[in-house]
Amino acid sequence: MYLRRDTLLSEIDFIDHCFLDRTGGISTGNFRSLNFGFARGDDDQNVLQNRRTVAQHFGIPISNLITLHQKHGDSVHVIDADNIEEYRFKDPESMLNIHGDAIITNIPGLLIGVQTADCAPILLCDKKNRFIAAIHAGWRGALGNIIENTVETLLSLENNRPLSKPLESELLVGKMAHRTAAYLSVREESSTGLTHQEADYEELWKRSNDIVAAIGPCLQRDSFAVNDEIIDRVDDRYLTHLPDKTLFDMQAYITDKLLRLGVKTVSHVNIDTFTQENFFSYRRQDGHCGVQFSGIILRG
Repeated sequence: MYLRRDTLLSEIDFIDHCFLDRTGGISTGNFRSLNFGFARGDDDQNVLQNRRTVAQHFGIPISNLITLHQKHGDSVHVIDADNIEEYRFKDPESMLNIHGDAIITNIPGLLIGVQTADCAPILLCDKKNRFIAAIHAGWRGALGNIIENTVETLLSLENNRPLSKPLESELLVGKMAHRTAAYLSVREESSTGLTHQEADYEELWKRSNDIVAAIGPCLQRDSFAVNDEIIDRVDDRYLTHLPDKTLFDMQAYITDKLLRLGVKTVSHVNIDTFTQENFFSYRRQDGHCGVQFSGIILRG
């Protein structure tokens, strides 16, 4: 098991994190060897042992290693003292019943994470308020609202309290990035001061400066040929048009989205899961593969 760590996240002394590859487990065949995914064709007992291995490395029980049944959607789960028992790992079936693509918590000792095999794992830490988050973002998630929803939710939390005045629903469904330029323009031109809504939005913007984000191993541009379904939805600056194919720079797209949300510190491990055979790759393995784990934990 090889634990890759991001340089900037490693500078934060109250967390630990990892971007794992596929080595160090007991699974065999297409799932060799540290497969983290249930319901993919691997033996559940192998996956359980793989998860125990990682939990033991971080010094926690397997019940405190928490993932979701990912759906390429935009659902964010916040784990707190009131609902923690709902999320503790008990068995594969109960885990697979909790659908979502991002987790946020401020509870020490919980290793929250995502599972990927070409999609992008994104780990975040709010250094000021000591919240952590993990996001699963493939191209559907990146083009959708999972990143916006996670950052907005993360920013609205402070010591388990919401902002003094809740944001209107319009700003809570993934539109913060699209409104940033318009908001700043209005603010600069206004001579009457900020409205309550604008003040809350400004507060969110300031808080985002405290967030550090790291994008883990995923499909890099040269390995990500795309079809019209993606080409028609992406700004051309993220596309490279070659005579026989068009390439999508998903990592750059995600990075810019985080920056537009006000997350000023974004780093990358710059590993291509397609070309590196010590990582699972859905594309390279024609969909017959396991998934690797990326996770983050608050130390007590």
